[in-house]
Amino acid sequence: MKCLSLSKLLVFFLVALSSSLFALPSQAVIKSRMLADLETIKNIFEIKYAPANWKKEFADWDLDVEYEAAKAKIMNLKDPTVKDFQVILKHFLLSTKDYHVGARFFSTEMSSLPFTIKGAEGRYFITHIDPLAELFYSFSLQVGDEVLEFGGKPIGHVIAELKKQELGGNTAETDQAEAEFLLTSRHGETGDIIPRGPISVKLKGLSDGKIKRTILRWDHFPERVKDVALISQLKGNVAHCLGSYGEFQSHSSKVPFIERYMVHPHFEAPHFKSEGPYANPDGIGAWASFLPCLGEKIWEGSVDLAFHAYIFLSPSGKKVGCIRIPHYMEDEEAAFEFCNLLRELNEKTDALVIDQLNNPGGAVFYLYALASMLTDRSLETPKHRIALTQEEVYQAVNLLPALNYIQTDADAKKALGETLGGYPVTMDVIRNLREFFRFVINEWEKGNHLTNPTFVLGVDKIQPHPKVQYTKPLLVLINERCYSCGDFFPAILQDNHRAVLFGRRTAGAGGYVISSKFPNYMGISRIKTTGSIAERVNKQPIENLGVVPDITYELTTRDLQEDYVDCVDAILETLERMLES
Repeated sequence: MKCLSLSKLLVFFLVALSSSLFALPSQAVIKSRMLADLETIKNIFEIKYAPANWKKEFADWDLDVEYEAAKAKIMNLKDPTVKDFQVILKHFLLSTKDYHVGARFFSTEMSSLPFTIKGAEGRYFITHIDPLAELFYSFSLQVGDEVLEFGGKPIGHVIAELKKQELGGNTAETDQAEAEFLLTSRHGETGDIIPRGPISVKLKGLSDGKIKRTILRWDHFPERVKDVALISQLKGNVAHCLGSYGEFQSHSSKVPFIERYMVHPHFEAPHFKSEGPYANPDGIGAWASFLPCLGEKIWEGSVDLAFHAYIFLSPSGKKVGCIRIPHYMEDEEAAFEFCNLLRELNEKTDALVIDQLNNPGGAVFYLYALASMLTDRSLETPKHRIALTQEEVYQAVNLLPALNYIQTDADAKKALGETLGGYPVTMDVIRNLREFFRFVINEWEKGNHLTNPTFVLGVDKIQPHPKVQYTKPLLVLINERCYSCGDFFPAILQDNHRAVLFGRRTAGAGGYVISSKFPNYMGISRIKTTGSIAERVNKQPIENLGVVPDITYELTTRDLQEDYVDCVDAILETLERMLES
């Protein structure tokens, strides 16, 4: 019996030893690939991350320090998986405190619950319930219910954990708002930790004030892209890793020299859901605002338009227009719709409200197109410091001679089209482009890999639109979930004294975005970095600082339980003062 036991023990030892011998090389190769990809991403930042100096000044950020910290996390992994790497990479990117910086992953996994919450005065309330979920599931939730606990923990503690786990300690107000939305919506595509199974929620009912508990189950979609670390023994060594220097490529389009300098949105699918009858008004870029109608509605635009628009009566009986700009990811057709709306509102209203709450941003020329219709005088634009490589210089060298042949407005339109994202093409645009390309070439030849401040594509001033110019009082609603062009639009209007801004400070995503791709086994779809850093007329950066409203408003608990009644009153009071003056 002893011999048998000893032989069994020996077999067990040999099996365990052989398993470990086979496992260790696989883990080593997986880690080597992780390190290679991380080094490639570090290289991208060294070359193309324009705000690096500002981040050092603002947040004491150091690329080498964060890189070494991420490396150490990888080396300390016991059983490395692709998801482990994605979480480490996400936190490495979050260290920049830059809402434009991030990664997208090839992942199908996601989980959601059928409601959204918002916080005010240290308390949290349900502000939206998915109407489709109400049809198929039985649960005791009501808009206005106060959420007390989530998963057995105080809701405030859960939100704080989410901010630490999924966000980067950037703008406090923005991180808070994003954590509230993330509470019930997680996506593997953005590197979120995905929950599943049942979850208990403790609430205080709006209608009766009673404490109630409900058990919900996460609506979970599994990961269909299997982890390469779990399904095969990776072969080869780090020298053969595909994630090597020089193999990334930037996003391009039919007009690459223009596409490069677009101010891209912070949020992409799956977060960006703007259309459809069941769209969440608390979502980023939603077509309809979460605010109710601001007064007695006397006219409303078609639901088929890119903009929700209506006219209402102010408390003093004045006619006021309201247009919702959900995002700046549209084209000439939407700009044409905006033009027609403003024609009508110019004739029928005494003032205009622009609602760009929860705006993820978009394309800079489309922004310029909309802004050009809201003024009868030129509007100065922000300047950018641009991270240069041979690619930008090559484009400038090759395109400049062709632009020199263009001599008339007709030639300009033939070369570039009638508009750029809705902004009219004229010889003024051509002259701006020529000056910009000369600037790029000169800066490179001076050795300035980060340029001196300049206007993106040379557009120093937005010229009034030739067909419509709305010149009456303008109130713009902003909040902490306005990113990128959602920062730039109110900044331009405020710097040129064209509008009154109402709400909360914007997120502070102040530059244009470069999307880079490279072959890898870590599920990385693309890496987004900030290719410029913009400064306003007063020389202050938009990055991290955002745009501070002229009139600050904080949501109240009454707002979240009574359809934003206090907020609407504050907006109307502001409008009355504007109309009186």
